[in-house]
Amino acid sequence: MNLLGGLIVVVGFIGLMKLFGLVEKNVEVIRISKSAVSIVGSKELDDLQKEKMMQQHAKELLPLFLIIIITSALSIGLPLGLVWLMDYLGLLSFDKVIEIISSIEFILASVVISTIVFVVTRKKK
Repeated sequence: MNLLGGLIVVVGFIGLMKLFGLVEKNVEVIRISKSAVSIVGSKELDDLQKEKMMQQHAKELLPLFLIIIITSALSIGLPLGLVWLMDYLGLLSFDKVIEIISSIEFILASVVISTIVFVVTRKKK
Protein backbone atom coordinates (compact mmCIF):
# COMPACT_ATOMS: atom_id res chain seq x y z
CA MET A 1 0.00 0.00 0.00
CA ASN A 2 2.93 2.33 0.67
CA LEU A 3 4.13 1.80 -2.89
CA LEU A 4 0.68 2.91 -4.08
CA GLY A 5 1.18 6.05 -2.02
CA GLY A 6 4.46 6.68 -3.84
CA LEU A 7 2.75 6.19 -7.18
CA ILE A 8 0.00 8.62 -6.15
CA VAL A 9 2.64 11.25 -5.41
CA VAL A 10 4.54 10.79 -8.68
CA VAL A 11 1.57 10.29 -11.01
CA GLY A 12 -0.40 13.02 -9.24
CA PHE A 13 2.50 15.47 -9.51
CA ILE A 14 3.04 14.78 -13.22
CA GLY A 15 -0.69 14.84 -13.96
CA LEU A 16 -1.23 18.13 -12.17
CA MET A 17 1.84 19.65 -13.85
CA LYS A 18 0.31 18.76 -17.21
CA LEU A 19 -3.15 19.97 -16.14
CA PHE A 20 -1.75 23.32 -14.98
CA GLY A 21 0.46 23.67 -18.09
CA LEU A 22 3.60 24.19 -16.03
CA VAL A 23 6.00 23.12 -18.77
CA GLU A 24 4.42 25.52 -21.25
CA LYS A 25 4.51 28.37 -18.72
CA ASN A 26 8.22 27.73 -18.08
CA VAL A 27 8.88 27.69 -21.83
CA GLU A 28 7.11 31.06 -22.04
CA VAL A 29 9.36 32.43 -19.27
CA ILE A 30 12.43 31.30 -21.22
CA ARG A 31 11.08 32.92 -24.41
CA ILE A 32 10.43 36.24 -22.64
CA SER A 33 13.82 36.12 -20.92
CA LYS A 34 15.64 35.52 -24.22
CA SER A 35 13.76 38.42 -25.75
CA ALA A 36 14.75 40.65 -22.83
CA VAL A 37 18.40 39.68 -23.19
CA SER A 38 18.31 40.53 -26.89
CA ILE A 39 16.85 43.95 -26.04
CA VAL A 40 19.68 44.74 -23.67
CA GLY A 41 22.26 43.99 -26.35
CA SER A 42 20.42 45.85 -29.12
CA LYS A 43 22.35 48.63 -30.85
CA GLU A 44 19.23 49.92 -32.66
CA LEU A 45 17.33 50.92 -29.51
CA ASP A 46 18.08 53.87 -27.24
CA ASP A 47 18.01 53.52 -23.45
CA LEU A 48 14.44 54.82 -23.11
CA GLN A 49 13.13 52.29 -25.65
CA LYS A 50 15.05 49.51 -23.95
CA GLU A 51 13.65 50.55 -20.56
CA LYS A 52 10.04 50.54 -21.82
CA MET A 53 10.45 47.15 -23.45
CA MET A 54 12.13 45.69 -20.38
CA GLN A 55 9.30 46.99 -18.18
CA GLN A 56 6.80 45.29 -20.48
CA HIS A 57 8.70 42.01 -20.15
CA ALA A 58 8.76 42.41 -16.36
CA LYS A 59 4.97 42.88 -16.40
CA GLU A 60 4.65 39.65 -18.39
CA LEU A 61 7.03 37.71 -16.13
CA LEU A 62 5.55 38.64 -12.74
CA PRO A 63 2.16 36.94 -13.25
CA LEU A 64 3.89 33.92 -14.80
CA PHE A 65 6.18 33.72 -11.77
CA LEU A 66 3.21 33.77 -9.39
CA ILE A 67 1.26 31.22 -11.43
CA ILE A 68 4.27 28.90 -11.60
CA ILE A 69 4.90 29.15 -7.84
CA ILE A 70 1.26 28.53 -6.90
CA THR A 71 0.61 25.72 -9.38
CA SER A 72 3.93 24.04 -8.53
CA ALA A 73 2.99 24.06 -4.85
CA LEU A 74 -0.44 22.62 -5.70
CA SER A 75 1.10 20.00 -8.00
CA ILE A 76 3.18 18.54 -5.20
CA GLY A 77 0.99 19.55 -2.28
CA LEU A 78 -2.25 17.92 -3.42
CA PRO A 79 -0.78 14.42 -3.97
CA LEU A 80 1.17 14.65 -0.71
CA GLY A 81 -1.98 15.86 1.03
CA LEU A 82 -3.86 12.82 -0.29
CA VAL A 83 -1.11 10.52 1.00
CA TRP A 84 -1.19 12.31 4.36
CA LEU A 85 -4.98 11.81 4.47
CA MET A 86 -4.51 8.12 3.69
CA ASP A 87 -2.00 7.94 6.55
CA TYR A 88 -4.47 9.68 8.84
CA LEU A 89 -7.10 7.10 7.90
CA GLY A 90 -4.62 4.31 8.65
CA LEU A 91 -4.38 3.09 5.07
CA LEU A 92 -0.62 3.60 4.75
CA SER A 93 2.35 5.24 6.41
CA PHE A 94 3.27 8.73 5.22
CA ASP A 95 6.83 8.25 6.50
CA LYS A 96 7.20 4.98 4.60
CA VAL A 97 5.88 6.61 1.40
CA ILE A 98 8.47 9.39 1.76
CA GLU A 99 11.12 6.72 2.35
CA ILE A 100 10.00 4.86 -0.80
CA ILE A 101 9.90 7.92 -3.06
CA SER A 102 13.31 8.98 -1.75
CA SER A 103 14.92 5.65 -2.62
CA ILE A 104 17.28 5.53 -5.59
CA GLU A 105 15.39 2.57 -7.09
CA PHE A 106 12.06 4.42 -7.06
CA ILE A 107 13.63 7.61 -8.43
CA LEU A 108 15.34 5.72 -11.28
CA ALA A 109 12.17 3.78 -12.12
CA SER A 110 10.15 7.02 -12.09
CA VAL A 111 12.64 8.75 -14.39
CA VAL A 112 12.72 5.83 -16.85
CA ILE A 113 8.92 5.44 -16.94
CA SER A 114 8.36 9.21 -17.17
CA THR A 115 10.85 9.48 -20.03
CA ILE A 116 9.16 6.66 -21.93
CA VAL A 117 5.73 8.24 -21.44
CA PHE A 118 7.09 11.63 -22.49
CA VAL A 119 8.67 10.25 -25.67
CA VAL A 120 5.58 8.23 -26.61
CA THR A 121 3.17 11.12 -26.02
CA ARG A 122 5.47 13.58 -27.81
CA LYS A 123 5.57 11.40 -30.95
CA LYS A 124 1.76 11.43 -31.12
CA LYS A 125 1.70 15.22 -31.41
